[in-house]
Amino acid sequence: MSDRSRVKKGVYNSNHSDISRRDLLRAGATIIPACIIGPAWLTANAQTAATKFDYYISTSGSDSNPGTVASPWAITSLRTVSANFRLINGTGKRIGLLPGNYDISRYMVSNSPDVGALQIPGGASSSAVTYLGSSDASGNYSPRTATIDMKGASGVFGGVHSNGPGTGDGPGLAHCGQYPSAYTTSNLTIDGLRFTGWSYRGLDIGAAYNADGPSGIANVLVTNCEFTGGGFNSGDSEDNCAALWVQGGAGVTISNNWFHDSVGHVANSGDHFNAIIVWGPNQGPASTTYNTVIQFNTFVNAGNVYGKEIKVEGTTCQNNYLDVSNLSVGSVGFQDFTGYNTAGLTRTSIFRNNIILMQGNTTGGNAAFGWSTLSNAGTFTTPVQIYNNTIICTTSGPGPVVGWLAAAANGTGAMQYYNNIYSSHGSGSWNNFGNFRTNPSAIKVMDYNLVPSSGVTWAFYQNASPTSLIASYPTISALANALSALGIGVGLEAHSLTGAPTFVGSGTLAAQYQLASGSLGKGAGRIGGTGSGAATDMGAWGNGATQIGCNFTSGAVKTPDSPALTVT
Repeated sequence: MSDRSRVKKGVYNSNHSDISRRDLLRAGATIIPACIIGPAWLTANAQTAATKFDYYISTSGSDSNPGTVASPWAITSLRTVSANFRLINGTGKRIGLLPGNYDISRYMVSNSPDVGALQIPGGASSSAVTYLGSSDASGNYSPRTATIDMKGASGVFGGVHSNGPGTGDGPGLAHCGQYPSAYTTSNLTIDGLRFTGWSYRGLDIGAAYNADGPSGIANVLVTNCEFTGGGFNSGDSEDNCAALWVQGGAGVTISNNWFHDSVGHVANSGDHFNAIIVWGPNQGPASTTYNTVIQFNTFVNAGNVYGKEIKVEGTTCQNNYLDVSNLSVGSVGFQDFTGYNTAGLTRTSIFRNNIILMQGNTTGGNAAFGWSTLSNAGTFTTPVQIYNNTIICTTSGPGPVVGWLAAAANGTGAMQYYNNIYSSHGSGSWNNFGNFRTNPSAIKVMDYNLVPSSGVTWAFYQNASPTSLIASYPTISALANALSALGIGVGLEAHSLTGAPTFVGSGTLAAQYQLASGSLGKGAGRIGGTGSGAATDMGAWGNGATQIGCNFTSGAVKTPDSPALTVT
């Protein structure tokens, strides 16, 4: 089912038990402290322990082969119509893609967004996880040597199919449990692949839109991958395009990936242009998309990260470097993720230790956090914690809405906003929205933040009518005095600072936004955002952060020792 009517405003069988899938998830946070930069990212690095696979695929293989390194399968084995697909469906096998460019443009499917030119099944359980990874020519794990190319020889983003160029909306690779026959979902790792050439979706996890596929997909990890070169053809529908979709998930982790240099349907616009979409399912009141983790990823010129409103809850976005400063319209960081307009969501949404570069609101619609898609009345219907982030406005003129922090009238938002840095070349806000927009009942903690010394406004709206402005306050003291007189917000922003931080300015990407010695905000934050918390730096590099963005250096991510090779 297409969403075109919507508007966007493996567990490894290691020989050693001390190396686990959990190690892989947390390794990026513990080994190398800075984001890796430049062309070296493209190097396929040797790992400390080689990983063999159960089956291999090559650009010149055949589905009639046994799937060994010497006699590999073709890429068409990753289709439900292949007999080989049955060998890996629900069995927890490891599949290695040998080096090369896999041109799948002729297999792309139109008008079936959850189908996929290729399908990858899940494993039977958390101890039998399907693993799809990139391999060197000798059959060892080697990240980003294999590219899934949806444009290829066709010259058309999204490939050429029965309806002709410019109409493709199917993803290149799907884990959706359907088409043309059902297959196992959950318990899947996709490791070290390159994706390029999509028009609508590159990789699709889940298919719970309008009840046209399974929900509750869990234990899925996408890691060490590169997404680049997505684009738009003349005549394509202006839909929600994304390199990576998650919909109906109940535990999907997107960790240590590089999203860069793709384009949307309008130059320099973020309209319907996303690196990641997390989509809420339409499968009844009990079904939500939850426990999605987006961490240690780098996004540059690739669109934003978008939690598509309804039934999205319990998302954690942490330690990401997100640069949408090339977008003059819709320069939004982490958009929505509010759960609006679904009542009763209880899982907390967390945004911490992220760096966001964005433009100000010259034309409106630019926000670092929140910015409800459905209407200006949109509110968080989940509890939300936003702390230790660094937001950089790169342009002059009105600044962005740094935080769209309104919560539902019943107070379920329980908003906590602390230890954040907002640094801006601009002043004021667009359309009197305020740089910080909230309603009094939303606030649980709002303190220990660093903002410019002038040109910042806090806009407060009615609890029961989040589009009805109470007042805007141009200084922290005016804000505190007014709200104290109303009997609300006592202590609000009481320990926050005004002025400009001093960043180290050396290195590139995330590294340059570490606070310099003696900078405002250095040691001035508090764990938990209250006076009883231990001191920490404000901004993304506080609260114990050692890595922001992806890290593709050798040894940065643990891989398991070689399993016994079994071919059945």
